[in-house]
Amino acid sequence: MWFTPQSSEERLLQKVRHITHVVAACREMGLNWFEQLLGGLLKDREDGQRRGVLESCRQIVDCLVERLLRLEEGDASSQHLVACLGTLYLFSRIRPQLLVRHAHTIQPYLSMRASSPQEYQVLQHVTRCLELVVPLMEHPSESFLAQIEEDLAKQLIRNAMVLLQSSVSCLSAVVNRVTHNYPLVRDMFQKFFMLLCLMRREHQAGRSNNRQSLQRCLYTLGLLCQHFDFEHLEPAPDAAAEPAEDADQPLKQRVFAAMLHFTEHEDEDIRQRALTGLGFMLVRQYDLMLGPEVKELYKHLLSSPLASPVARVQVLKNLTAYLLEEEAKMIRRDAEWSKLSKGENLKEMGDVSSGMASTVVQVYLKDILAAAAHPTLAVRRAALQVLQLVLGQGLVHPVQMVPHLACLGTDDDKLLRTKADQLLQDLEKKYPGFVQMKAHAGMRLSFEMHRSAQQPGSLVRGYRSEEAPVSRNGFLYSVLRATRQSRRAFLLSLLKLFDEQARVPLAELLYVADNIVYFPYQVQDEPLFVMHHIDVLLSVAGSNLLQSFREALLSRDGVARTEDDDEEDDDDDLDALVARLPPDLTPLQESMQAAQGCILLLFVKQTLKDTYGFTDSRIQQYSPNEAAKTYEKALNRRSGVRFNPEPTLQFLATEDEEQQPTGEELCRRYLDFKQLMLTIDPDEDDDDQDGGQPRPPTAPATATVAPATDDGAAPNTTAPSTTAAPAA
Repeated sequence: MWFTPQSSEERLLQKVRHITHVVAACREMGLNWFEQLLGGLLKDREDGQRRGVLESCRQIVDCLVERLLRLEEGDASSQHLVACLGTLYLFSRIRPQLLVRHAHTIQPYLSMRASSPQEYQVLQHVTRCLELVVPLMEHPSESFLAQIEEDLAKQLIRNAMVLLQSSVSCLSAVVNRVTHNYPLVRDMFQKFFMLLCLMRREHQAGRSNNRQSLQRCLYTLGLLCQHFDFEHLEPAPDAAAEPAEDADQPLKQRVFAAMLHFTEHEDEDIRQRALTGLGFMLVRQYDLMLGPEVKELYKHLLSSPLASPVARVQVLKNLTAYLLEEEAKMIRRDAEWSKLSKGENLKEMGDVSSGMASTVVQVYLKDILAAAAHPTLAVRRAALQVLQLVLGQGLVHPVQMVPHLACLGTDDDKLLRTKADQLLQDLEKKYPGFVQMKAHAGMRLSFEMHRSAQQPGSLVRGYRSEEAPVSRNGFLYSVLRATRQSRRAFLLSLLKLFDEQARVPLAELLYVADNIVYFPYQVQDEPLFVMHHIDVLLSVAGSNLLQSFREALLSRDGVARTEDDDEEDDDDDLDALVARLPPDLTPLQESMQAAQGCILLLFVKQTLKDTYGFTDSRIQQYSPNEAAKTYEKALNRRSGVRFNPEPTLQFLATEDEEQQPTGEELCRRYLDFKQLMLTIDPDEDDDDQDGGQPRPPTAPATATVAPATDDGAAPNTTAPSTTAAPAA
């Protein structure tokens, strides 16, 4: 409707009002959708349709400019002016030719003195529009160009720093592509550089600097170095220059040394501004990123625990800016080559041009990946932005990034995890099998990230939302669920963490157990496979732990037991067990600590049984070797069932208090664990024909039971069962 030509001026004006209102309302959430919509309409269209869209866009732009003039005459609110210019800027990004004949109309806004946020936005939009439009103008007047250069030069000196980036970028487009008035740029650069050298000498002498002037100087110099070659910034041979100790060095090295000096300033704001300016400079002078000074600085700020998160984010932003510029250069180069010579090997050209970017990324990749698991959200966001560009440009082998994308997919920040999930899914489509190779590492890394982000002493749980728990790694599992082989391999790798030999901390096992319980299972084979292998694991590990505990006890006569002793008749009596405690309780403590993993698995199995309505007989009949279709029936998931391994939570609470359990407490834990291993649900001998119908939930007797579910089911009262053979 918006992009259909209109013959009625009234309807056109109404349409323009609607568009500007939408742009103003959606400014905070982003307008990428509008650009994609307009770009899609102007590309890959039949000639007739494309002409209609172009004509409609031309009408809209003309109407916007007329509306702009009326708003100015009528002294309308600045919000309307901002919305109008913001809409013009969006059109200029997609089709700058539409604004060429209106450049003289919007140019006078460059000379306005801004004081309010709305006026700064007006200047920002006008500057960005002219940057795109002026290079397309045919034979613009010298006075018009001179006025633009003068206004932009004034903006560098007098306006807020928020406008500096757009001002220098616009000046670059005008000078580099139209006027070639490099003396103007050279004079401005030399003034800022001489001021920076003066402030550097003052700082070295122990005198204080003007903070505002220094920050502006660092920022502006960095931008000028980003947008102009140093050959155009060198002072004229006859120009009077202030003598300096390093005057014999190239200008690039002198500017770099001055920037680098202020990255070690005692004032954090100045350090931050110097780091930002240095990042601008390195976008063009990327060879310096491979030098020892920048490598040492960047690696320190990315990896040192003493570095502030703000500095870490800025380094990642610097790398992002460099990769974005490399991507833009490659697109421009490909477009030029496609016009000049279709016989050239464009793929080879792209590989050569991306070689330096790949080298830079390889140098910092380890630290970038570490930043993806940083406890600070802003750092993780910045790291993901870099990883997205690295993946998109194919600069490194993608399998290295799978664990960190999987980790970011568990983030509490919705936007962050949505982007990470999308990248992970795209990677799996492009390279099938890569996600499975590193999924296990990604899940363990996610635990480390959440543990570092939480308050000391608090437990890391593997689910989000208390009301309707969802596995943190649920999307990762859904990617692997596509094939039975990949999902089974992943589930088995998680269950193996509960083996005593793995020596995985109990807090991490709790996180893994949460995820296993709340994974988005869809067919019967998935939870049945988990419960089957829990039984297999417990039948060995549980019995061995019980046997190890008994062997560590003394015999009735108070001496160490031998292998031939058979004293199980008093194995269920607490007092008898306490009487046989050895002086050294360490073996008993180790056995009961290892038993916590088995207890967790018992709770996992019981919760899965209650959630999906499986009986013990159904679980015992299951065989993972049967044909795939046998257990591909859809699951019925009941609501209200919660995973609540109370013994494990209590154990972790006492562990945090660093209290060693007494001998009597160890014996009590042994008896509880033995009871869990031996108990079998008495009324589950019925045949479960459908294997998926809900039944009243059961839970370990020692657990805190969830209240009755929404469908009226009774609360859990029964202890979990296992097919494990009792220890002899």
